[in-house]
Amino acid sequence: MLKKIERIIQPFELQETMNLLKKIAVKGVTVTGVKGCGTQRGYTEKYSPKAPIRLLPKIKLEIVINEEKVEKTITEVRKTGL
Repeated sequence: MLKKIERIIQPFELQETMNLLKKIAVKGVTVTGVKGCGTQRGYTEKYSPKAPIRLLPKIKLEIVINEEKVEKTITEVRKTGL
């Protein structure tokens, strides 16, 4: 059975994350540029005149793998950004 793992990372973490995934033979990864907010604050964008939102560029990874590789993949992906 296939499982999907999603992770939001900083753009500078992408190469390290991809190297770790390659090391454990994970080949199918979708990478999407996204914007989000959290503890870092970010810059203000106005999506409507009354609702400025503070956002930062992020990278969303979507990894679809066999169920047997889920724990190993999660362990490796969590190593980035520490």
